[in-house]
Amino acid sequence: MDTLDGVKWLYDEAWVLFRASRTEPVARIYVDATSFELVHAILKEARAIVEW
Repeated sequence: MDTLDGVKWLYDEAWVLFRASRTEPVARIYVDATSFELVHAILKEARAIVEW
C-alpha cells in the first residue's frame, strides 16, 4: 500500500488508486493491470467499496 497521493493498493499484476478530488466532491478510482478483464474486475470491486 502507498499513501502518497491517495490510497494505492499494489498487486502482483495490477494496482488501484483511490484519490479524493481537490476541486470536486468526488472520489476518483484509477486502475492499471495486465489485462482488460483484470481491470474490469478490480474496478467493479473498488466501486463497491466507494459506494457503501
